[in-house]
Amino acid sequence: MATDDSYLLAKMEGAFQLREGRGMTDRERQFAIASAHGAADECHATCDVSRMKSLLREQPSLIDTVGSLALSMATTYHGTHDAVLFLLDRGVRTLYDCETGLAGKGNHEAVSGAFYCGNFRTLRTLFEAGVTDASFANMPWVSWPHKTTLLRMSIYRPLEYARFALEHGVDPDEELPFEEESGRTALQNAVAPPMGGGCLPWHNPERWAQGMRFAEFLLSEGAYYDVFSACGRGDLDRLRTLTAEDPAVIESRGAADLTPLHWAVRGQSPECARWLLDRGADVNAESLTGRPALHIAAEWGLDDMVWLLAGYGADLNPQDRKGRTPLHRATYLGEVEAAEALIVLGADTRVRTRGGKTAIELTRLGCKYLRQG
Repeated sequence: MATDDSYLLAKMEGAFQLREGRGMTDRERQFAIASAHGAADECHATCDVSRMKSLLREQPSLIDTVGSLALSMATTYHGTHDAVLFLLDRGVRTLYDCETGLAGKGNHEAVSGAFYCGNFRTLRTLFEAGVTDASFANMPWVSWPHKTTLLRMSIYRPLEYARFALEHGVDPDEELPFEEESGRTALQNAVAPPMGGGCLPWHNPERWAQGMRFAEFLLSEGAYYDVFSACGRGDLDRLRTLTAEDPAVIESRGAADLTPLHWAVRGQSPECARWLLDRGADVNAESLTGRPALHIAAEWGLDDMVWLLAGYGADLNPQDRKGRTPLHRATYLGEVEAAEALIVLGADTRVRTRGGKTAIELTRLGCKYLRQG
């Protein structure tokens, strides 16, 4: 975020123009800036309540025209709590949605920004005043590719974030408002291995371990321990318990149509994967994007899983919606051992993607030598 006031103010002015059909007056602009200005970074700013009082004496209507906008500007930052209190004392009870220009209780970037910055003092003040609450599950935020939730935002942060969210009404089993392979709940998101840019596998054991610790915390707080999370954690005992309660859980579908087998493979749990396959799990079951578990094993470089799945009759050449086979994924991501295992097992190196590329033509990183093979 810029260290001057231009970024935030321009965003708010755009929202104001969209909603009110006019630009802000000079005094309205000054009032908004007085609520939050001089941002030293994305979490800290300054407010000038004396200036706000002075402007309001000159033009009382400011509280009606830009009061909620000023409250949104002050909400995110540390250092602007006095402006928040001043506006609440004067009856402001809504926040401005700077993404769409629509005011909405619990549906705005200001709250997620405050939470991201660990500004619990202001959030607690807003919750107690009834302006918003922590239980919403459809929260757009500019830095997230999709809508998110406070609990999901807590996964890779200190546990005080999650504790704050849970203490203020967040349901540990709230469902995320999108369909991704990382799962539908915060628990599943924590268990799933971290993804990098472009939703590509990110081999980061430390971050994954952090997610697993967060998962343990959620379970201690009473989150439902579902079959996908159990398989992702390699918890065979929990998998057995759930299957005893309902045998059909083996073929259940989660976010993005992933099965427990997909989760066991990605979670690097051969015990759970073998247990599922021995009980009839479909080794070729496809996800929403047409990817069976073998795709997952290939792109994560899990050559032992490639051999295991092949031993249970996995199709070696299934194509996803982009026409990519497991071998395409392995060579593109430079997963040498997985690529070699697939070739040894008989994967067809001539299959082309929708873009007309074979797996060998897509080789990157350590797999480049295959072009000369």
